[in-house]
Amino acid sequence: MGKSPIAILGKLASSESMDQIVSTNSELNCLVFDEELSFIDAVRIMDRNGFGVLPIIDDQERFLGLITDGDIRKAVVNGSSSLKELVNWNPLTELSETPRPTALKKLRMSRHKHLPILDSKGRLVEILYMGNHEFNIKHNPVVIMAGGLGTRLGELTQDTPKPMIEVGDKPILENLVEQCRQHGFIDIHLSVNYMADQIREYFGNGEAHGVNISYIEEKKRMGTGGGLSLYEGSTQDPILVINGDIVTNLDFSILVDHHQRERSLATICVRKQIIDIPYGVMDIEQKQVVGIQEKPRMEWWVNAGIYVLDPSCLKRIPKDEYLDLPDLLNGLITEKQRVSSFEIHDLWFDVGSINDLESARLSVRNHSI
Repeated sequence: MGKSPIAILGKLASSESMDQIVSTNSELNCLVFDEELSFIDAVRIMDRNGFGVLPIIDDQERFLGLITDGDIRKAVVNGSSSLKELVNWNPLTELSETPRPTALKKLRMSRHKHLPILDSKGRLVEILYMGNHEFNIKHNPVVIMAGGLGTRLGELTQDTPKPMIEVGDKPILENLVEQCRQHGFIDIHLSVNYMADQIREYFGNGEAHGVNISYIEEKKRMGTGGGLSLYEGSTQDPILVINGDIVTNLDFSILVDHHQRERSLATICVRKQIIDIPYGVMDIEQKQVVGIQEKPRMEWWVNAGIYVLDPSCLKRIPKDEYLDLPDLLNGLITEKQRVSSFEIHDLWFDVGSINDLESARLSVRNHSI
């Protein structure tokens, strides 16, 4: 094999932007591996690429591994100059035949910044690259209320806690955890009670999902807010609180930003609920018809079960007692404290009944989250 360290694979796929994930859009310099090549050779070629990554191939242009700028930094710190030791020989990859949304989601949910795309012969087609701001980790803790019984779902929750019922190809709770991770929230606390062991066994410490998970143990049913009195994590930043039976693709980072801009003590996510009455509605007073509305449309703002709370709100929650979060919020409103709303336009379902569950499953099938 020749000692020239550069092999050109040719023009890769044209540039594409989706959720700030882009593919390399120029001729990408790749290193044909040779143990006699130096550490410096690799650094120079990586610098030409401009993506902080250097693919390693063999003389048949088959993909072997990857070197990233992070690998370079570690090698410098450890005083290593071996090119063989520098290469990640088993990086995260995906096949070119994989649907694009699936590949993008795989990259978003991983802890990696690069996803090499390979053809059926193992040759590099392109590299998906995640922009740095996608990895902007938020310090806000997330508390997901996952202790409910889900009695309205009947037999489905006899042997399975409600948050573990599948919507799409995974449990409701896993979808929420992945949404948090995708938007930079990795400090997650699961408030559990009913069949808590199933949830613990599935998620563990969260490492497999790219987050840190701890558990709030509810020894009794404590409502949608009571479990917060047992929270012992950080209280420096606003707390994101989510009901564990919610299916949504809401960008939680936008919600928290809104809360901070409004300088609110609490923010409630709301959804406009519209009901068309298929009849004429009569307005009757003392048996007299005083008005008729023909098939009126009724509109309400409903609580979407997603909140952001200032840490000071925790001091208002009685210790180890049952409390529904709306009761806490009504207290703030009565005191004329600033409580803001945030309208959800995204996909959203509160899985409270069999019909709600089927609607959520249908929507997720048609619109991946």
